[in-house]
Amino acid sequence: MTIKFSGSVRYPCVALLGAFAALCMWASSASFASEVGGRVSPGDVARFMAGLEPSGNSPLLARADTRMWWRHAKNMDRAWGRLDERQLSSIAAWSQANLRGAQKTMLYMFSGPDFLYANSFFPNAKTYVFAGLEPIGVAPDLMNLSDRRVADGLSHLRSSINTVLRVSFFITREMREKLTGKGFKGILPVLFVFLARAGKDVEKVSYVQLGADGSLMTVPT
Repeated sequence: MTIKFSGSVRYPCVALLGAFAALCMWASSASFASEVGGRVSPGDVARFMAGLEPSGNSPLLARADTRMWWRHAKNMDRAWGRLDERQLSSIAAWSQANLRGAQKTMLYMFSGPDFLYANSFFPNAKTYVFAGLEPIGVAPDLMNLSDRRVADGLSHLRSSINTVLRVSFFITREMREKLTGKGFKGILPVLFVFLARAGKDVEKVSYVQLGADGSLMTVPT
């Protein structure tokens, strides 16, 4: 699996590698601009799932204006507030003091979707290379899911990231069960949440595979 995030000067590119499939993603420091024509941008999908309000012209604004979503947003705010106070702010301070000569490319084996700590330790990297065997999944079509499906998806999403928020790492077996059960499928929704909470805007997502000559070829989802 390969994920690339490109955009701003500070966070231009991230890559995630895995076994059989590949995913390319372009992200930048957050601009929160929805696509035209009433379509929902992947950045707004990420913000909605992260408990952050979508951009001002997003079709998801009406979906976010519900008691269910506001409860989700408050739960996520509390969780990230505790995480930042307990861990992330200390990691950022340690990184700034001790990793001044860090390389612009960061390799993270067995990472799964853990952009959260990769970004905290190496915020100035331009390319992140992750490796994992978890299913990729797809971004949920939030505009066409029922209210119940959205509520269930957000509930399972909170459950999926609960362990890493508490103890700073994923439990592989536990995450595999949650990512293939009910709710939003695969690591992509989890990755979206971490990107949005890190202040990034997901601009584009595409899936690729390696050709016979080693080149990347885009494939349909």
